[in-house]
Amino acid sequence: LAVPSSNGRDGAIVIDSLEGLMTVTGAVSAHGHVRLHVTTGSLLANANIQSVDKDISILVLRDITVTDGIDITTSSTGTIDIEALIGSITLSTSSDLITGSGDVRLLAGINITLGGYISTTGSVSATAVTGWIRDGDMDAGMDIYSFGLRLWSAIGVGQLGASVNPVETTSSVLSARVGTEGLNILETDQLLIGD
Repeated sequence: LAVPSSNGRDGAIVIDSLEGLMTVTGAVSAHGHVRLHVTTGSLLANANIQSVDKDISILVLRDITVTDGIDITTSSTGTIDIEALIGSITLSTSSDLITGSGDVRLLAGINITLGGYISTTGSVSATAVTGWIRDGDMDAGMDIYSFGLRLWSAIGVGQLGASVNPVETTSSVLSARVGTEGLNILETDQLLIGD
């Protein structure tokens, strides 16, 4: 799938696929909203997905994989919503999710592997329904910049024990719920623990 830009107009890009693997091989670029939907399959992003200042939605049943150097970006109040309903979300360590003040939401039926960084002055929500949320690298690079941060995982967020690897954050308010693997966050600034 290679989608041309909307050429400076405010038109949206909406692509629905009933099944199989949707592979993005050319940049998806719009001045309007972007929606990529796979009813019963997965999505592989090998090219950037961007909107000038509108919302981006990537909705699939199974897995979402974003490969090396590929970014998902919008600006202003544009939101980013990425959902793998019964699968996992895997972001490359060099892949970023960026908006201005819009919210960013990640929802995975299994696991979420964070990549380069997520950036917004709004809020970030990441939910791993049956799995974990982990940092994809072992360095001290920032994972999430946001005002509000909500991390919910059935198993855990970050890693403790023999393979210590925190999720690095710069956020003002944190809300978290985890299971048996616990919570490991490395915050760079002052932090308010919310509900």
